[in-house]
Amino acid sequence: EWRVRLAMTRVPGAPLEHFLERRRKAWSSGMEPKRHFAEACRYAGELLVQLSPALERISSRVYHRDVTPRNILIDESGDGAPRFGLVDFGLAVDAAKWRSDDCSFDLGGDGRYWPASAWYVFGHGKEELAAHPDLRHEYRSCLDVHALGLVALRCLMELSPLLSEQGAAAPPSDSK
Repeated sequence: EWRVRLAMTRVPGAPLEHFLERRRKAWSSGMEPKRHFAEACRYAGELLVQLSPALERISSRVYHRDVTPRNILIDESGDGAPRFGLVDFGLAVDAAKWRSDDCSFDLGGDGRYWPASAWYVFGHGKEELAAHPDLRHEYRSCLDVHALGLVALRCLMELSPLLSEQGAAAPPSDSK
């Protein structure tokens, strides 16, 4: 049986979740709204530009299944753009086995980042997914990409002036 095994060096940075909290608090006092929104777009864009190719590269072998702000590190120590890294492959599965007909269809990760197909499996069971080819395809091949898109959207919204100017409540924490 194939298993995911990783040996890696220390990845610099802090969880994106903590960065978003700190940055939102700091930006809520004093930054010009246009610049504020431009910075939010820059961070969300860099996240997608850097991690989309990484997910594409690993998707032939493994699905992470828990792409969330707590499993993405951000490092701003260099010059220029922030650097992002994906960590914690504890819920990862073999991609070939996951896409095959004998896929276990077990759910993993944070439900706030699931696509509709994962919620369908959660509510109706894996057997019912066979009747919906589009949902079945999404569940077997798009979990990580969908989650990354939601993380980018969260990054954009939490760093945007909309939340700070309207006094909206902070989104729920990803902390376990």
